Amino acid sequence: MKDEQAIPKSPQPADNQHPQAENGLLLSPKYDIKEASKLLAISPSKLRELIRDGEIPVLMIDGKYLLLEQDLETFLLRHYGPMTQPNPPKPNLPPLPSDIAESDLLRWAG
Repeated sequence: MKDEQAIPKSPQPADNQHPQAENGLLLSPKYDIKEASKLLAISPSKLRELIRDGEIPVLMIDGKYLLLEQDLETFLLRHYGPMTQPNPPKPNLPPLPSDIAESDLLRWAG
């Protein structure tokens, strides 16, 4: 009986490898900054800021940013949901003097 040689395992993906990499990044739709900013309805400078802050991953090839369609979709999905109004901070005001606080006008209005 022959000794079975161990089949080498495929290398583990790097931490920064895109989930779509095994499906082929070559075939994934890609957009430059100008195209992607139009799709997201934001300015190119805002998009660069999001990239710099790590909000949207990017490919950099020969000094040019390319964004994958799937990454743009993921970014949009993270920001999708019901619109909520933030609670405005209550002003830190001193209490009204007692003669004003007990006024009939304030009781009528409240």
